[in-house]
Amino acid sequence: MTYEQLQSIIPNDELHCISDCGQFFEDNEIPDSIYSDNEFIVFSNTVEYLTDTLNKLMANKVPFQVHYDELGLEYIVI
Repeated sequence: MTYEQLQSIIPNDELHCISDCGQFFEDNEIPDSIYSDNEFIVFSNTVEYLTDTLNKLMANKVPFQVHYDELGLEYIVI
């Protein structure tokens, strides 16, 4: 799935490329290789309504995982 396709599914959410989030992974002591099969990340504090985002991803059969950072905030790996 391309950035544009995913952004069309969740247009009001801030979508990030995993390759651009090295500092986040370093701060949370997450090995770079753990998400090597994923391309995108969405942080819960950059979405309008997290439940809506998750529902849209599920409705469009977009595979994703929800994880928590060191502060307990959710992030979605796609």
